[in-house]
Amino acid sequence: MDDNKRESFRIYYHKSDCAYFLVEESKLRIVDLSAGGFQLHWPLNQTFPSVNDVLEGTIRFQNKVEQKVVATAVRVNPEKKVAAFSFAKEIPMTVVMEQHRLWIRKYHKPSA
Repeated sequence: MDDNKRESFRIYYHKSDCAYFLVEESKLRIVDLSAGGFQLHWPLNQTFPSVNDVLEGTIRFQNKVEQKVVATAVRVNPEKKVAAFSFAKEIPMTVVMEQHRLWIRKYHKPSA
């Protein structure tokens, strides 16, 4: 069995053009996102979360659509400055797919 196989569709964001997770006074960059969770880039100047820490906040996508979520830390890697979170309730797949369509339209160059 492939340990890297994902159970659901996932969007991988560019560092310079990504969605953000807004929590308390912080704006954290989303590295990747699925209906069931996301991986966040964790700034060095903030206390790193522990496994099972719960955060409640809002995802702000590039097109300014917002989605409130409650997320629990499932994996943390301070060396790579990332933390993976699972959502208490999955975000609608329609939201994920619409964000993916916008991403494709923005970056896909039709062949001549």
